[in-house]
Amino acid sequence: MQGDDEAETAAGLELLLTLGLATRMRPTLLTDDRWMARAVPRTTKAPAVEDDGRGSSVTSRELGVGQDSSVKHSHAGRSQPL
Repeated sequence: MQGDDEAETAAGLELLLTLGLATRMRPTLLTDDRWMARAVPRTTKAPAVEDDGRGSSVTSRELGVGQDSSVKHSHAGRSQPL
């Protein structure tokens, strides 16, 4: 949350805390003359992960692997072998 001065930033942070958020940065004057504070949701544990961390699994059929691609079509409508 950003405020015009320390008091306004602290008041905004207090509002966020009443919503159940946790303070991550108390009101601080930044180098560009802005006041900033941060609050984040409280979590009791890390979110559950449904995969093994390697991204989504896609089958070779979904990728089109193994499909016949021996003919390449030109713009003139003629077929050319690869």
